[in-house]
Amino acid sequence: MTADNLADNASITLDATVDFNLLTASADGAIAITESNAITLTDIDTDDGSISIIANGTITATDVMSGGAAGDFVSLTSNGGDIVVGVVNSAENVILDANGSILDDSANTDVDVTAAGTISLNAGTDIRGESAEVTTTDETNRFEVAAGSDVTATATNGNIRLASPGTITL
Repeated sequence: MTADNLADNASITLDATVDFNLLTASADGAIAITESNAITLTDIDTDDGSISIIANGTITATDVMSGGAAGDFVSLTSNGGDIVVGVVNSAENVILDANGSILDDSANTDVDVTAAGTISLNAGTDIRGESAEVTTTDETNRFEVAAGSDVTATATNGNIRLASPGTITL
């Protein structure tokens, strides 16, 4: 789905039970999706606007990017599962809030989240790489945030395993 001709500051709001392979707002405007189950976000982009996704199951965020300026955030909320992240980028803040875990989608050291503002990670269990195996020598079993990030991270009933290619502020 592509919204190329939205009026200025228009938005796309969906209440659905589907997976999205491509959803792009190339005009100014936000994308808001409320999903009653799990959802896969293969390629969700705004040129200038926020992205807000709420699901009652696991959110798989393969590629989610909000462009623009201050106030154009990405917020992913899973009320009944995990958030599995490939790439999430924001012109402002990134908020990931999962009833379960916040996980990297693959065993690598690629940055998962980049934000010009704050990165807020709130999990009911773990914040980590894809593997449930936690060892002190496994550098790929970490959730990676961009260098220079201002990060808040909470794992109510689990562990937090973060990495960055540079300095971050916790």
